[in-house]
Amino acid sequence: EDSSMRRTLATIVLALFTTALVGACSDEIKAPVATAELVNTATIYTGQVVELDGSASDDTNSPKLPLTFTWEFAELPYGSHAVFNDPHQSKPSFVPDVQGTYFVCLIISNGVLTTVAEPLEVPVTECVDADLTITGVTATPTDAGER
Repeated sequence: EDSSMRRTLATIVLALFTTALVGACSDEIKAPVATAELVNTATIYTGQVVELDGSASDDTNSPKLPLTFTWEFAELPYGSHAVFNDPHQSKPSFVPDVQGTYFVCLIISNGVLTTVAEPLEVPVTECVDADLTITGVTATPTDAGER
C-alpha cells in the first residue's frame, strides 16, 4: 500500500510538472517585423553610395528577442559585381557598378523565426559627364619670342 501511494504521488507530481512545463512553453513566439528602406531619395548614379536602413525592424515578442540582419541582392543588373559593405548590420550600403535595377532584400531573424521584407527596387542611372559643346575658338596673338 505504501509503494502504491508513492507511485500515485509520483504520478501526480509528474503530471503537475508536465502541465507547468507545457503551460510555460505554450506562449507562441511571433515572427519579427522586417522593415527595409532606401535612404537615398534622389536619382542614384553608378559609383554613388546607396544607403539602406533596416533599423525600423522590430521583434514583437515580450521579452524582445535579439534580431539579426542579413541583406542580399535578389537580383543584380547584368554584369554587376556590387557587394554590401557589411550585409549583417541594420544600415549597410553598396556602390552600384552598372546601370540598371538592383533588387535588395532584408532578412530578419529573432533566432526562432525569420521574416523577409518586400524587396527594395533600386533604379540606377549611368553617370555621364555633361556634354561639352565648343561654341567658338578665340586666338590670342603672342610675341613670337615668347613660348
